[in-house]
Amino acid sequence: MAVVESGEGLEVRDGETLVARAWPAPQPTVAPPGTVPPASAAQAVEGYQGFIEHPFPTCFVCGPQRPAGDGLRIFPGPVDGAGMVAAPWRPAPWLAGDDGAVAPAIVWSVLDCPALFGFNAWALRTGRSAGVAVLARMRIRQDAPVPVGEELVVLGWGVDADGRKLQAGSAIQAADGAILAAADTLWIRLKDQPQARAR
Repeated sequence: MAVVESGEGLEVRDGETLVARAWPAPQPTVAPPGTVPPASAAQAVEGYQGFIEHPFPTCFVCGPQRPAGDGLRIFPGPVDGAGMVAAPWRPAPWLAGDDGAVAPAIVWSVLDCPALFGFNAWALRTGRSAGVAVLARMRIRQDAPVPVGEELVVLGWGVDADGRKLQAGSAIQAADGAILAAADTLWIRLKDQPQARAR
């Protein structure tokens, strides 16, 4: 695929087909509804729904069929009573950029999938889930470098739902609770699935 400049941003194209578009945007003010200790995040992994059924089992971020060293293997499960999901993450050295911290493209990747699993955990209170949905839009805010080799926590939570449109947030949290990066995301549920409504 080709990456080409377009106006103030970039486009990713497969021949004549537009695949993705990126442009400068204000940083999101998104913040998680709480913090999760690393021990609680490790416990939450046991409830990761992707172990039972996963529409994309080889996903680079959350696919259980990716071997260690090939994918990130972040498996966010529900945190009891929190309405969000969490997973521990210790970034490997091969994820570092030129400055020694986790490379920006990896930070963006990490903030992708946990948002949707977080939406599912949030929506379970209404008896609904996202089903299969794909990312439509994402904005991130990075407050600090994401260190390699340290114990971190990845969080995801739901925000709102309107028919096929689902809004969710995600964050990378240090062990002491500091937020290193956060994202707000918009997902589109694939057609022919039950519609979600926030209560």
